Amino acid sequence: FALMRRRKYSSAIAVFLLPRPAMLKEALQIALIHLNDPCLGLYICLLIQNRDRSPLGEMRSLIHKEILPFCSRRKISDPFMEAASLIMLDQHERALRSLRS
Repeated sequence: FALMRRRKYSSAIAVFLLPRPAMLKEALQIALIHLNDPCLGLYICLLIQNRDRSPLGEMRSLIHKEILPFCSRRKISDPFMEAASLIMLDQHERALRSLRS
């Protein structure tokens, strides 16, 4: 948390990802809230899920609860990030609709 106070958010994310199992939710929140980077959040989910062989349901839950709402409530919505997140959740029809709108 000292890194957070110093605004070294990338380093803080790395610290949260070091343990096994990783503190994925905390790292994801830093990427979204402080760095405003949903792409990094999605990438973190993929990497950690593959590294830790964590249950796919946990990653999907975080994408559904954290990344998708973030993409839709941004001042400038990002249909490509929303579509990528939806594809990872196997919601291909919805992903197409988000790209069309």
